[in-house]
Formats: sequence, structure tokens, C-alpha cells
Amino acid sequence: MTPLLDYVVAVFWLAATALLGMVGWVTATRLFPKDAILTKAGHTIVLAWAYVVAVSNVLGATGQLWPAALLAGVAGAATLTLILVVRRLSASAATDGDQLDAQPTDVPPSRVTRWLWEAAWAALFAFWFGHVVTSGLLRFPDDWDTLIYHLPLVDHWLQARSLYAPDGLRWSDPGHNELVTLWLVAPSPATSSTR
Repeated sequence: MTPLLDYVVAVFWLAATALLGMVGWVTATRLFPKDAILTKAGHTIVLAWAYVVAVSNVLGATGQLWPAALLAGVAGAATLTLILVVRRLSASAATDGDQLDAQPTDVPPSRVTRWLWEAAWAALFAFWFGHVVTSGLLRFPDDWDTLIYHLPLVDHWLQARSLYAPDGLRWSDPGHNELVTLWLVAPSPATSSTR
């Protein structure tokens, strides 16, 4: 495949990933408007992950796990959800606008307590991000678990175009976080050209 095709697919993948983030954020903000930013970020991550898992499972169970189908399925599901959430919550806000203000409010935490929690979560996120970059992106995996199970499982899924891939050594072990790897590599034209 040409590098130009890789760039085109990368643009669509980045757009779909950004759409996932936006849908998760809009949904979390509309459903839980009084939550803190970090809580909304957690909701966003869980919702985005749910789209990838749901679409991968549907496509994988039907044997249609094609790169374009995964990309289009995730983007389509996220777009449909965005439309439904905006319409549904806009309609309910128009009819129940005064009832939201009448609800009792929680006692807000002190400013120092809130700042300490946010600083602790930010430090934990920075540590995790640094670990991912230094141990996951800047060096090739050399541990047994990744080389014998995690990466080959995704490769077998892509070759079989299904989540049922009994040709793999450990095919019966359930794949969970490997779906993240599937989302990261499946839309690439290089993965479809090797099949």
C-alpha cells in the first residue's frame, strides 16, 4: 500500500477517535451536568471504550471484522448516539427545565480537598502516561505475554475477520484489552494487505 493511503485512513481514524471523545463528553455532560471534569473524563473514556467493544463484538460475531467496517461502525454508532442524545435531552430539558433547579444540591467539598484530589489524579495520570510512552511506545515489546498472546490474538482476529479465530495458540483465552489494540491497528491498510 502507498503511504498516501495510510495518511488518508489515519485522518479518518483520528476523526472517528475524536468523534468518540466528543460523543462521550457531550453525553457525560448532559447526563451528569454537576460532575467534576475528571469524573466526566472517566465517563467519556468508558463510553468510547463501550463503542469499540460493542462494534467489534457485533462485527466479530458475524465474521465481518473488516478494517473499513470497524471504522465505519464505530463512527456510525457514535454519530447516531450523538444525534439521539442531543435530541432526547434537549426535548426533556424543555419540558423539565424547572425541575432540575428544584433538586437538592450536594454539599460541595472544600476548595483545598478538591484541589488535592485533582492533583493526586493528575499525578497518577502523568505517571501512567509516562509509563505508556516509555514502556509501550518507545520500545518493541519483548515480554512473553505480549508476544505469545496479546499481539498474535489481534493478528488472528484480523486474518479471520472474526473474533472467533481458533488457529491461534491461545484462541480460547478471552480478549478484553486486545480490542483496544484492534482499534489502533485494524483500520490501517497495511493490516488488510497482509491477509
